[in-house]
Amino acid sequence: MLFAGLAGGAGWWWINSEPAPISGRVLLSGDETGAVEIRVFQREDLSASWRELLAAAEVRAAELAELSAEALARHRQAWLAYDEASRVCAVGEEYNMPDLAELRAERDAKQAGEVAAMEELKRLSAEKEGLVTLEGLLGVLPAPLQTVTADAQGIFALPPPEGTGVVLVAVSPSGSDGGIQLRGWFEVLELEADGRLPDTVELSGEDQLEVDAIRRFVAGDMRAD
Repeated sequence: MLFAGLAGGAGWWWINSEPAPISGRVLLSGDETGAVEIRVFQREDLSASWRELLAAAEVRAAELAELSAEALARHRQAWLAYDEASRVCAVGEEYNMPDLAELRAERDAKQAGEVAAMEELKRLSAEKEGLVTLEGLLGVLPAPLQTVTADAQGIFALPPPEGTGVVLVAVSPSGSDGGIQLRGWFEVLELEADGRLPDTVELSGEDQLEVDAIRRFVAGDMRAD
């Protein structure tokens, strides 16, 4: 009997010593159109993935800066050539010069050159703007430790993650102006004084997932190494 009582007590202790699930809530706004998916990552895995993309983007941004400066100079030259050809053509039209057709052809050719130079500038600018986007950063996420889905009220229960230094990345599509855009939340779980992860977590507007927040996270992680 004593042995059975001890065994039962040990079983009770073992069951109750298991860490409790982390309860959480995502504060949804009125325009949510889908369930919120919460993914759990090891801090170092997530940081390494994002760091690699940001580093590559930084290198390409420097290259694009040089290319844009050269393209800007070409566009200025093309615009000056078109402006001069336009003025010469205007004089030819005013005095009905015999070579008016040639002057118009020259003007149109210079205009086409100016338009092409402007398109190149726009292309380089668009590439630079697209180097680092939220969609791109989410596209290089490593495999999560675990994934859970919040209910319609944004409530979720997260099994205790293994290890420490975990990060929650929550993503949901949200309706905006008739389109679907990604919306996300980002939370680094810090250990409590007794070494445990917090029992509850709330993702609010202060935890909005955005490019600047990811940059700060990666920079902070690099300083911590």
